Amino acid sequence: MSTTPVESWAVDLNTLGPVYPFVGIEAVLVIAAVVFWVGWHFLQMSMESKAYQEDLVLLEDPQAFERAYANGDRRPKKE
Repeated sequence: MSTTPVESWAVDLNTLGPVYPFVGIEAVLVIAAVVFWVGWHFLQMSMESKAYQEDLVLLEDPQAFERAYANGDRRPKKE
């Protein structure tokens, strides 16, 4: 089964024309990928900043800080 008009590769490839789909939109795909990549970074930074600010507000209370430290400290106690 062939998805292109190529029956044999033993021909002059310059005469075949495009042998893969969506020829000519490579630049659009690269631009879309870069926009997606940069957008993802901004979204990730904003989500991490929001989580960081929430953690700071939570830990402003000294008792909450002590509870968080006690629950998160899994190291063996030195005697």
